[in-house]
Amino acid sequence: VPIFIRAGKMLPVTCTEASVEFKRPPRETFGEHVPPSSAHMRIRLGPDLAIGLGVSVHTLSCFPLAAFGSDAQRDTWLPELVGGELLGAYSLSEPQPGSDAAALTTSAKREGDCYVINGEKASITYAGMADACIVFARTGGSGARGVGALLVPLDLPGITRRVYQSAGERLTQRGSLVFDNVRVSAD
Repeated sequence: VPIFIRAGKMLPVTCTEASVEFKRPPRETFGEHVPPSSAHMRIRLGPDLAIGLGVSVHTLSCFPLAAFGSDAQRDTWLPELVGGELLGAYSLSEPQPGSDAAALTTSAKREGDCYVINGEKASITYAGMADACIVFARTGGSGARGVGALLVPLDLPGITRRVYQSAGERLTQRGSLVFDNVRVSAD
């Protein structure tokens, strides 16, 4: 199974064993309405943890788009993301609240047909090389219910990437994404 990891350019890496399985918890857990976020994923890619991590994060960027994106977004982005031509990232964590979604401070304010994003995401796998990212930002009131997820192409003006310099991070280019008045289509 060819898996593609980008380090300046696409490099094919082959695994002898690969499977991705999505499961939802039993209905008894949540009643009739099983939230998609309760699904969990199991990835088996042989002995290489780095490849498993990479595919897992990339899949996290594809799942919200596939489940909740508009038809236009899915048609535009999913074929190349799933095909390995584009690399996706998933950005929930921030410098202060970590991954506590209820405490996020990155904002996405609606202005006409766009959202304007301001804030910083931290410890993001593929921050240095992803083509697009699912960005969790405050779109409404306080708490977790005031958070939305937006598909953000990472070549937009106002985005700064800061790659962390630490052992083992060259493959994933983990780092921060800083958003300074980044305009993203509301579609």
